[in-house]
Amino acid sequence: MAELIVYSALNMIKNNMLRPVLCSVFCLLIFSSCATIPKQGEILAFVDGEPVTKRDVEYALQISHRRDDLSAAKTLDISRYIQQLIDDRLIIHEALRMGMDEFPGVRQKVQAYLVRESVTRLYNDEIVEKVSVSEDDIITYYKENYERFALDLIEVDTEENAMEILGKLKNGEDFGEFSHKYPANLPGKEGEQGFVFLRKSMSPAIQEPVYSLKPGEFSEVTKARNKYYIIGLISRQEATDEELERVRRNIERVLREQKIKERSDEYMAQ
Repeated sequence: MAELIVYSALNMIKNNMLRPVLCSVFCLLIFSSCATIPKQGEILAFVDGEPVTKRDVEYALQISHRRDDLSAAKTLDISRYIQQLIDDRLIIHEALRMGMDEFPGVRQKVQAYLVRESVTRLYNDEIVEKVSVSEDDIITYYKENYERFALDLIEVDTEENAMEILGKLKNGEDFGEFSHKYPANLPGKEGEQGFVFLRKSMSPAIQEPVYSLKPGEFSEVTKARNKYYIIGLISRQEATDEELERVRRNIERVLREQKIKERSDEYMAQ
C-alpha cells in the first residue's frame, strides 16, 4: 500500500500536480517536527526511522479543526489521522529525495507557513490559554446586564418641545397623558408594563438617565437617534437566579472574548 502511495505521488510530482499539496504537507511536518521533541511512550509509528508521535497527531487535529470545524462531528476516527500522517511523510520523504525542498516556491511557502503558525501558537499559548472566566465573573455580568426595566417614554422631534413638556411634568401634570400623546416609536412595548428592556440592550443615552431613577420618577430630556425623550421609570427587577442557567453559555462566551481582547491589547502594548 505504501509503495502504491509513493508511486502515485511520484507520478503527480512529475506532472506538477502535487506541488500545492506538498507545500501544505511539507509545512505541517516541518513545523510539527521543529516544535516537537519525541518522548518514549508518545511514539505511535515510524516512517523510514522517523517517529510519528502523539503530539504530531494532536497538532494535525488542531489544523483540521481550524480548517473543517471538527466540533460538529459525533465521532472522530483517530486512526485515520495517524494513517494520514504516515502517508504524508512517505510523500515528503520521496519529495526530499528529489530535492524539492530546494525549490524556491516551496521554500517561500514553508517560510510563510512557519511565520503564520508561530503567530497562531503564540496567540494560543500566551493569550487564549491564559484567559479564564470564573463563576464570580459570570454572576457579576449577569446581575449587571440582565436587570429588567419597565419604562414609559415620551418622544418628540425637537428639544424645544421636549423642554416645554418637561416643565409641565415638573409642575405636576400627568406623565401618562403626554406619553399617550407623544408615544415612542421603539420596539419592546409590553402593554401596561410599558417598554421593557434588559439593561444590556438599552442604548447609553437611555441607560444612563434611567439607572439613577426610582420607580415613579422621570428623567431630564435626553437625545437619542435624532429624537428627544423624557423617560419615566415604572419598575425595575433584578435578574433572577432561574434565568442564569439559560444564558450562562452566552455570558461565558462574551466574557471570554472580552478578556482575550483585553489580554491581546495588553500583550501588544508591552
